[in-house]
Amino acid sequence: MKRFMAVLALPMTALLTMGAATTYPPGAPLVEVDASPAAGSSTTVTVRGCEPGENVTFDLQGNVSTVVVCDDNGEAATNLTVPNAAGSYSGTADLESSGFVLNFVLGVSATSDSPLAFTGTSINYPLYLAAGAMIIGIALVVVAKTRRPQHAVV
Repeated sequence: MKRFMAVLALPMTALLTMGAATTYPPGAPLVEVDASPAAGSSTTVTVRGCEPGENVTFDLQGNVSTVVVCDDNGEAATNLTVPNAAGSYSGTADLESSGFVLNFVLGVSATSDSPLAFTGTSINYPLYLAAGAMIIGIALVVVAKTRRPQHAVV
């Protein structure tokens, strides 16, 4: 019985001593990027958790550099111009006072002015054909049942 209690106590102790999942270091700022913007458009990059009044420098592939001041809510956001070619581009958000450098990846999707090509088939024609065959079959069964001769009972 003592072994049983010891076996139960060990996992319970492990469960009770586990902490909640947090970012390391605690209170570290995070960077968010809009998902898959189109080539040639603009996208919003946001840093959350920075110190109010802190300068945040946004850089995309070394080409675009923007400095934004963090607001009272601990957020700094900017609109970056997305490169014209589809692909994956890396960027950084450099927080000057706290010394954090946050990396982000921007996945750019290709743009197309023409609609996509039709590569499938339409289900309408086979569906109408099957429905018509069912109606004809039901009609033939009904006609066969009504035309069957009645046998006289003697």
